[in-house]
Amino acid sequence: MQIDVVGQYNEVLTALRDASHASRIAEEVQSRLTEVEAKIAHL
Repeated sequence: MQIDVVGQYNEVLTALRDASHASRIAEEVQSRLTEVEAKIAHL
């Protein structure tokens, strides 16, 4: 029983870490898109 709980806990931690990583990537992509849009607007 104890091992199952630890395994599930590790899966949850991994999922959270992946989600926060994906969130950071999304923010970076968003800021780059904003920069590109600003450059296009100034053409």
